Amino acid sequence: MGTDRHQAGSGSDTRPDELQARLAVYSDILRAIRNQEPPARIIESVVASLHTHFSHVRSAYFAVIATGQVQVIHSAGASPGPWPTARPTALSAAAMPAIADADLIETGPTGAGVASAELVSVLPPGDAASVLHAPIRHATTLVGLLSIGATGPHVWSARERTMLREAGDFLGVALRGAEATIRLEESERLFRRLAESSPAVIALHQKEGAVYLNPQFVRLSGYTADELQRTSLWDVIHPDDVEMIRQYRWQWLDRKGAPSSSEARIVTKSGEVHWLDVRASTFELSGKPTILMAGLDITERKLWEQELRAGEGRLRTLMEHLTDGVSLIVDERWVYVNSGLARLAGSTTEALVGQNPVEILSTQDRPHGTARLRSVAAGQTVPPVEYELSRPDGTKVPVLASMQRVELDGRPAILSVLRDLSDQRQLEEQLRQAQRLESVGQLAGGVAHNFNNALAAIIGYSELVARQLDAGDPALADVKKVLVVAEQAASLTRQLLTFSRKERITPTVFSLNEAIEASNALLEPLMGDHVQFRVELDPALRNVRADRSQLEQVIMNLALNARDAMPDGGTLTLATADVRVTEAQARLHPDAVQGAYSRLSATDTGTGMARDTVARIFEPFFTTKEPGQGVGLGLSTVHGAVKQSGGFLTVESELGSGTTFRLYLPIHDDNAEVAGPPLAP
Repeated sequence: MGTDRHQAGSGSDTRPDELQARLAVYSDILRAIRNQEPPARIIESVVASLHTHFSHVRSAYFAVIATGQVQVIHSAGASPGPWPTARPTALSAAAMPAIADADLIETGPTGAGVASAELVSVLPPGDAASVLHAPIRHATTLVGLLSIGATGPHVWSARERTMLREAGDFLGVALRGAEATIRLEESERLFRRLAESSPAVIALHQKEGAVYLNPQFVRLSGYTADELQRTSLWDVIHPDDVEMIRQYRWQWLDRKGAPSSSEARIVTKSGEVHWLDVRASTFELSGKPTILMAGLDITERKLWEQELRAGEGRLRTLMEHLTDGVSLIVDERWVYVNSGLARLAGSTTEALVGQNPVEILSTQDRPHGTARLRSVAAGQTVPPVEYELSRPDGTKVPVLASMQRVELDGRPAILSVLRDLSDQRQLEEQLRQAQRLESVGQLAGGVAHNFNNALAAIIGYSELVARQLDAGDPALADVKKVLVVAEQAASLTRQLLTFSRKERITPTVFSLNEAIEASNALLEPLMGDHVQFRVELDPALRNVRADRSQLEQVIMNLALNARDAMPDGGTLTLATADVRVTEAQARLHPDAVQGAYSRLSATDTGTGMARDTVARIFEPFFTTKEPGQGVGLGLSTVHGAVKQSGGFLTVESELGSGTTFRLYLPIHDDNAEVAGPPLAP
């Protein structure tokens, strides 16, 4: 077994030639270290130097791997052939720590101990009768043996032991340094290989500036590598991001908690802007803090995100301008409602979000609404259904509800659409009213024809009888009374024919202003002193084509109805104007078509009418007057005359707020554009 590591030969006992040999060996080792030669070349140099300067021994280096296998790496000596290779057996796991911990190990005649026996069993001495081994360690792990052997019996001197020990120490340091250098070079090669093939923008940056920019950075910037060397980093970064990157740079260099990732923009040589998702870390390079920045070009993603946000904005704008109520429901609660739904519910979007959707339904519809909501949530397909909304002010709104299950952020949700059916209900009522009037009109027309035939016979025979009677005959007065009543019945027949649009008319071209002015002389005395009569005529009013005498009768009927609605006095206003009816406005009135019209408005300040009364006022024989005060054909005649002229009629009235009738007759020359107020509802 070798001596303790601290036992060393005294310098005073060293002969000059041996000292020179030792210095030569150390010089060879230092030269190999200085030249940064690879480990194999350093080992070869050490082994050769030992044999050269101590020619009486042969030398070798044995590598020891983790499994205990031993291999001759290099040997030198006067004996023919290399040092014999190791036996197939390996060093035991128990012996390796003991060998690594030893100072020097001697095998041969004077060798002793477990370590010596292990080495003898694994390393054949060959022609070396005595061998001295110096363990080479990395930390506490045995990695090799530097050995010298004598061909005959030999007692290893303190000087030889010191030389081998120090040579082993030098070799261990040299190998560790060489391996570290190799690992560093390999790391640098690997980094450069990865950086140059990476799709990411990679830069190494120190306080003095950039020390490395990979080819992707060069390509993306549009500059050449030489131009980038002469260009400041701040000229490449987008002006709006310079201050942020400048602040992060100092934080990264000083390691003061700058974020490890951020988004920044660079401006290429051609002026294009590219977004980068940057990851940064700091490490030591050549003793200096260095920032490693790697950035992926996310320009397409940012453009997509911008387009997505713009699309979301457009969709939200579209949703907010829809008249239908659109909402998203999760777990039976609203998570989104548009303005249309808020208007339908008579509430606000903020108040509705978080509510249960069935809470806005009328009481009788809530159980069915809850059951249907849960059916859709369970994945069932349900058809649209009508409900009644109950607003906070008590107003009822009929709606058509459609629901469909969708995915929202990976969670099941329900897309609901509520459509206001109020206009549809109004149109349906108007259609029913028109159909009712049409049926009554056909009936009235048939009755009027038959009645007219009977009246013709009564009048004809009565006139014959009257001609045959003398002037003093008492029966003549009775016959004349029959003729008067028959003429009154004929007038009633004409009104029925007008309502049913079967009366023959004589259309002419004239202005509504002319018809009103012609009626003024009769209207003013009929109104009485308790009614104020006002006329507001548009001087630029265009002509219409209708039966003028029939229209004057219409004006008379409207005026008389207004007078009767103001028993305690009031104001009747007749006004004219040209208007254009749009397609959307025409859909609100079953008799209307799109186009230009002259409008006559008759507005009174009378008692007004209830909604159910307004719905029936154009029916023949319907009247609000007391029995004996009228037959109820005035407004039905108005309706028939206007419709017969190609126009339509609207009425607005509320109890206590008066009534407004509006007559619309097509302008005779409809090619001209008409600028005027919009069609009233």
